[in-house]
Amino acid sequence: MKTIQTILKLTFVILFISACSHKKTANKPNNKNVQIADLQIDDTKKGRNIISENTRVYINQEQLPYFRTDTSAQRILLIGDSMSKWLRYRLQDYCQKNGHKLYTVTWVSGNTDWFAKYDTLNYYISKEKISYVFLVLGANELFIKDFSNQRGANVDKIVNRLAGVKWVWVGPPNWKKDKGINACLLEKLILLWYIQINKLF
Repeated sequence: MKTIQTILKLTFVILFISACSHKKTANKPNNKNVQIADLQIDDTKKGRNIISENTRVYINQEQLPYFRTDTSAQRILLIGDSMSKWLRYRLQDYCQKNGHKLYTVTWVSGNTDWFAKYDTLNYYISKEKISYVFLVLGANELFIKDFSNQRGANVDKIVNRLAGVKWVWVGPPNWKKDKGINACLLEKLILLWYIQINKLF
């Protein structure tokens, strides 16, 4: 009998300690104006979605803007290095099924230097009245050392040229470990994308 009482008391104590140790759930933030500091969140925080293990870039789901799916017909530009040549087949199938118009421009051996220096993006966006851009770029720069310092400014210039449209940057397909391009794109594009989304929706 004493053994049973001891076990019950011990169980009660464990349950009591466990209940007291649980933290209350924090209220979700309702602030749409997210600063850079808000996006760089310590990985011990819960309720966060990790974007990159290497760069520790996080974004909170409730910090993202809410918008309805745009079902209107789009004029889509698929542009970039030679990878765009192969992506166009599946994207063309998608566009035909959903009533979109696809334009493809493949710049063989294309890189961020070229797209930052020349007005190719602006030219085709204006010429075809493009509303959505898929930019495929980075495969030819996988092994550039210190990409952020060497060519990070190119990324900023390119994204500025996409300011008037919705866009997606399709990064390089790593067949070997890169020298920093993916980390740079993640750090720059996650914030730039967030700013553009807020402007467009």
